Amino acid sequence: MNFIFGTALDNPSWPQPDFSKGGCLWHGPNMLLQWLEFHYGLAGHKNNNEHLRIEQYRQAIRTFLAKNPSPFFARSFQADQFATAANLLARRDELLLAGWDFSTTEGIPARLRCIASIEKVLQASSTELPAGFADRFTIVEKNCPSSFRHP
Repeated sequence: MNFIFGTALDNPSWPQPDFSKGGCLWHGPNMLLQWLEFHYGLAGHKNNNEHLRIEQYRQAIRTFLAKNPSPFFARSFQADQFATAANLLARRDELLLAGWDFSTTEGIPARLRCIASIEKVLQASSTELPAGFADRFTIVEKNCPSSFRHP
């Protein structure tokens, strides 16, 4: 089986790949993730849930701000809650993909401490944050054989 991976292959591109070849799969990041989820029996996640994720993250930020009124993003959140929540959620996803487990240690920067605290608010809430690309990727990564994982 040959995999041809390209970061833009999830979107229509020209010229179209030759899909008539047998034993060859053309995937971008999202399609590769879906294929791996199917392969490991983890399929069933919706791809169009970003608006729900942002809203739940916004609510978690509001809960966090009730106890911590002046974090680094307070004025930005006051100006545009949706955009600030979307940006902080994107940073959270980047940190998750980098392997951070949102644990806090002595000497951790204040901004990372805020993001870890928001994550704790999410974990303590009754509703679970819908899985995004980063969450789904880390789940698949944990199910891959150790020879495929990054160090």
